[in-house]
Amino acid sequence: MSEVSFQEKRRPLPSRYLAHQKWSEKSVAHHRDQLTGLYNKDYFKRYVDAYDLKSNPPLTVVYVDLDSFKAINDTFGHQVGDHCLSSAAQVLKKSFREEDSSDIVARVGGDEFVVLALSPSNKKDLASFYKTINDRLKNNLLAYNQSLDNSNLPKITFSVGFASTDPTRDRTLCDTINRADESMYQQKSEGKTKKELCQLSPLHA
Repeated sequence: MSEVSFQEKRRPLPSRYLAHQKWSEKSVAHHRDQLTGLYNKDYFKRYVDAYDLKSNPPLTVVYVDLDSFKAINDTFGHQVGDHCLSSAAQVLKKSFREEDSSDIVARVGGDEFVVLALSPSNKKDLASFYKTINDRLKNNLLAYNQSLDNSNLPKITFSVGFASTDPTRDRTLCDTINRADESMYQQKSEGKTKKELCQLSPLHA
């Protein structure tokens, strides 16, 4: 299997795929989550509705859940909980390519995030691509948690699910997102040890 660079050369995107750039320019504040600065659920839904599975570039959906968020709120209070959400958002932004609009990172629920990342054109490269993403997430989580060694703030971990668009399996991008969501919950339900900061879920390519 060939090694896939996370910073592979950008491919030209159809204008419909770039609709989010125009939306962002028009009213940035309305499209951003106030706490984390990520794209909000309303913007994410608009983008998903505009995406055409057959004519737009392939995407990988990364569904991320902040582990034990309720316990963090109950133990440390909502202010610390908000801090953990904001920190999780920063880890995600460092791990993906949001700044050049290649990837979309959104907060879609209280402790849930979804990333829409440009996929390799060749499906044979997906497993390597997933591992690259997962390794980057783990490294950035490790760096963040190490920064807390002399503080009383709780360290954070992620449960992560992957799925990639496939016109032969999915009718819409929502179908792909649902597969990524199922993958994430499957990984979470297996009760994997949190000695690893984020586990690579089964590949739902």
